[in-house]
This record gives sequence, C-alpha cells and structure tokens, in this order.
Amino acid sequence: MEALKLLDEDMIKELIPKVGQRVKFLKEWRSKNVLTILSQNEKGKRVRQSIKQKNYCSPSDRRILVSMCVAHLTEHHGMKPDSVVKNAMASAIVRAFPCLKDPKGTGHGAFYTKGKKNLPAFGWLEDHLRYIRKKEKRLCSWRRLERLETESTSPSDKRQDPPSGTDGEDMSPEELGAMTEWLKHNLEPSTTVTDYMRRTAGQRMRLIREDGKSVGEILQSYPRLLDAGMIEQDFDILRPGHKTSLYQKWETLAPKLVRYAQITSPAWSEALQCQKDVLLYSSDEIKNLAFFLISILFRGRSGRKGACSVVNSLRSFIDVKPDVTSVEQYCQDIEKEDRPQPFILCLGSNQLSPQQSFVIVERRPILQPSLMAAVDYCFKCHYVFDINYQPQCKGAWQFLQSEIYEIDAVHSNTISAFRVWLVNADTGASQTAV
Repeated sequence: MEALKLLDEDMIKELIPKVGQRVKFLKEWRSKNVLTILSQNEKGKRVRQSIKQKNYCSPSDRRILVSMCVAHLTEHHGMKPDSVVKNAMASAIVRAFPCLKDPKGTGHGAFYTKGKKNLPAFGWLEDHLRYIRKKEKRLCSWRRLERLETESTSPSDKRQDPPSGTDGEDMSPEELGAMTEWLKHNLEPSTTVTDYMRRTAGQRMRLIREDGKSVGEILQSYPRLLDAGMIEQDFDILRPGHKTSLYQKWETLAPKLVRYAQITSPAWSEALQCQKDVLLYSSDEIKNLAFFLISILFRGRSGRKGACSVVNSLRSFIDVKPDVTSVEQYCQDIEKEDRPQPFILCLGSNQLSPQQSFVIVERRPILQPSLMAAVDYCFKCHYVFDINYQPQCKGAWQFLQSEIYEIDAVHSNTISAFRVWLVNADTGASQTAV
C-alpha cells in the first residue's frame, strides 16, 4: 500500500497501458490517497467529515487539508516535488472532494497550476510549499549564525495589444494629427467629436500601450476622452461585446456574493457598519452591498506584509464620505502617491444608497448616475488607460475583470474558491447562510 502512495501518473501509465483500466485505477487511487492522508490524525478526520457533510470547504478546513497534503508530498518527494507530483496531488484532492472542483480550467487550478512562460507556478499547495521552504531556510540561517557565533565567541495581466482594424488605421499621420488638434479646441458638433474620437482610438491606444504615455499626457492630447460616452467607446473598441457585461450579470450575481460573504466572512456587517439581516435591504441596496463585499472577500495586499486590512481595502476601492463633503476640495487634497487614481467616491449618510457617486481621475470628479455606473466606468478607465490596480483593492478589480468582463485569466485562489462554491450553490448542494 505504501508503494502505491509513491506512484505518479506517468508511472501508472507505464504499469497500466490500457486506457480504460488506467482511468478506473486512477480515479480510485487519487481519491483514496487523499482520504488516507486525512485519516492519519483527528484533525484530518474532522476535515474529511466536515467537507463531506457540508459539501463546502471552509478556509480553516482548507488550511488543514493543504498542510497535511504538503506534509505527505515533502515526506515522500522532498522539499521541491516535481510538477507532475504536485499536479497529481491537486487532482487527487478534487477527486476525493468533487465539491472543490473549479468549473474553469483543469478543475484543480486553485490547488496547483504549473508555471508557464514568465509566470511561476501557483496555488494553495505551491504557496504552502514555498512557505515551509522559506521557514526551513530561515531556520538554517539561524543555526548557521549560532554556529558562527559559537566558533568566534544574511501590477497589466489584463493588458492586450492595441486592436487592429480601427477606423484610423488607413489614415495618414497628418490626418490623425489634424483630428487630434481639432479635438483639443472643439466641443461641438457632438457627432463629429464622437466620430473623431473613434477614428483616433487606435493611435491613442498605441500611445498608451507602446509609448507608455501617462494619463495626464493622454488627457492633454485628448481632453474629450473624459466626456460622456468616450471611455465606453474606447473600451468597446478594445473589448467588443463586453460594454454592458456588468449591467447584465450583476443583478443575478450580487445576491450570491452576499450569501457567500455570510458563510465565509460573517463579520462583514461590522466592517461595513450596517444591518446583517439582508432581508431588510432593497434589491438596489443588495447590488450596492455586493460591490463593497468584493473588496472584503477578495482583499488585496499591503506590500510584503500579506493581506491588507479590511478598512484599507474598502477605502481604496470605494471611499465613502458625508454628503456635505466638498468634492472640489476633496480632489485638491488628494496625494497621488498615497491615493493612486482612478477610484470611486460616494457621498451620503447611507453607503448602500449613496446620494452621489463619482469616479476620480487625475483629481477630476466624473459624476455617475449610480454606484454601479461608477464601478463600471472606473474599471473601464483602468483598462483604457492601462493602469495597474491599487494593491489594496487589486482582488476586487481582478474579480470584476475575470468574472464579469471575462478579460484574461486571473490567478487568484480566493476567486477560484468562490467559483467552486458558486457551482455547488447553483445546484443547490452548497451550505446556505444561517
């Protein structure tokens, strides 16, 4: 039995060449291997029983599961197991507990995804392996130091190239220059402004993505870019078909995010200082609540210290101020180094029903008709201007990027965990909120 634990899938392929028999064996081998690992102590047995009963893995259960599986890997394969071995263990985990399978990719990407190109491997197994290697290295350093002392009394994953086929591609530099100059001095007619902005979009994107022009420099050349509809037009050129993604998906997704927060982050109401009973909220308040919750559920990082505080994550994503706040003075007081832009500003005594919502870009307040419109506009500003997300709220923006606008793959274990829960919630199998 011990010899079976040391097998990897390549060895099994050699030992069982027939596909049908091998598939049957692998399914049984994978699940039993992980279940056997968890049966080695009482903690593991409780985790195994908890996941089976709830059809859901809490963060504390996941930490024990990962820790025990990594301990097994290091015991049999050393501190740096081969990628095949780590991949087999990740696959074994979701085979043993199907409720942990991610509907996207391999299904076990949150536990382990092999590195490729310039991206390192990632996932909970890989993270824990790095942690114990770092811990071991630190311990060895201390031991070496002690020995010496004795003898003698050391953010755009989301980016893409400028699109081809824009209307301005067949125009001469002189024609594009003339349009750009005209846009600097004219507000009307609006149809001409819109047309010229569309035809100069390709040149604008090349200036941003290839020449590295800053937001301020782009707005100097194209002051009409912050006019109504212009950011949306550029975004639609970059990502055709995704212009209304947030409005189409959020009404359905928002209540599920609230349910998920009740299970995984029960202290959310204290952080937001609002009622915990969501039945008291209107449908619009639920949609707004979900925006605040994603900055709690998918918190960003604070330098090298790990996850930032809930307060910092919330404020970096949506800053809420009293309705008597002078927006003009607020914008003047912004320190660029301390408060990168764009971000969202809401005014009002009730953050779930703000009286006014703004997106702040280069100290300019862009009024939006609702909080949802502000989130949508702010995301599109990030994308159009090719701006890195603020580290403190990076997770919230990555969630919107991946799950709403479907732009590139985002390597996030917390987002993957939500997708896993969502699949089970949609089938009625997941644990519901108390």
